[in-house]
Amino acid sequence: NPHFLCNSLTTIEARLGKQLPNVRDMVQALADYLHYSLTHRNDDFVPMGEEYDALMGYLTLERACLDGKLNIDCQIDKEARKALVPGIILQPLVENAIKYGRETSPSPLQLRLHVFRAGPELQMEVSNSGHWIETDKNHRTSGGVGLENLQRRLALLYPGQHRMEITRKEDSVSVRICIPAK
Repeated sequence: NPHFLCNSLTTIEARLGKQLPNVRDMVQALADYLHYSLTHRNDDFVPMGEEYDALMGYLTLERACLDGKLNIDCQIDKEARKALVPGIILQPLVENAIKYGRETSPSPLQLRLHVFRAGPELQMEVSNSGHWIETDKNHRTSGGVGLENLQRRLALLYPGQHRMEITRKEDSVSVRICIPAK
C-alpha cells in the first residue's frame, strides 16, 4: 500500500523530534514527493505549481545528499503556477543538470530553475554550471535518453506547438522548454 509508505515516513519524521532537524527535513521532503507522485500517478496533466512544489522536495533531498555542494536558485511566477502541464516535466531537466553538472562543474554546482508565463507560453528553464557532455548514441550503456524522451513526449502532446532550446556556454548549460500555457 503506497499510502502506508507515506504514513510511515511521516511518523518517523514526527518521532525524530528536534534532535535531527536535517533528517526530519529529508524525511518530510521524501514523504511530500511520494505523496505528489501517488496522488497524480494517473493524471495526464497537473498544475505547474504542484509539479514545482514536488520538485522542491526532490531538490531538498539532492542538496542533503550532496552535502552543501549544490546551490539552488528556483523561481516560479504566480501565473505559471496555474498552468496545466504534463506530469514530471521538470524532473528530467533537473536530474540531467545535477548529474552532468556534477561531472563538469567546479564545486559547488550551481542550479537554476525558473518557470514563468510569457504571453501565451509557459517557459521552463533549467541551467547548471559546467559544460555540455555529448552522449554517443551508438555506444550508450546507460543514461543519455532523458532529453530525447522528453522531446518525444512534448512532440506527441504539443505537435508543432513546443520548443526545446539548449544553450551551451563555456561554463554553463541551459535547457528551455516552451509550451502553450493552458
